[in-house]
Amino acid sequence: MPLLPPPPPPTAAPRGRRGARRRRRSKRRNWAALPLDVMLYVLHKLDDVELMFGGPARVCRSWHDAVCEPELWRRIDMRGRSLCFRETVSLKNMAQLSIWFSAGQCREFFGQHDVDNELLLFLADRAPLLKSLHLIKHCDVSSETFAKA
Repeated sequence: MPLLPPPPPPTAAPRGRRGARRRRRSKRRNWAALPLDVMLYVLHKLDDVELMFGGPARVCRSWHDAVCEPELWRRIDMRGRSLCFRETVSLKNMAQLSIWFSAGQCREFFGQHDVDNELLLFLADRAPLLKSLHLIKHCDVSSETFAKA
């Protein structure tokens, strides 16, 4: 993937206070104008919770749209979230939102504790390309629902 070109060499600075402002503005990058593939490359470094509740979705419209790209949601990992978010966020709702963001592109799902029959059926319905399902520890899934899914 090509990197961004280096900034242009410095030019002669205009004199006065107004010139300093112009210089500062010219050095700023327009992060909203990044190509989608570059934004997705950066956002792949974040985990599901950071994508959902962190800052990327609040930066600007183009970053918000990039966070909603199904490519970022092909692997949904809900492990280790129970202790951190149990009081503030329903992990079941967070998992359903992640599955919904994947727009049928989810290929791997990792879950523990909060996976129940309803969530498993939702996953089976919304993720036809699912290749790997990891249910860790005690999940409240009945064998009938598992067979149906």
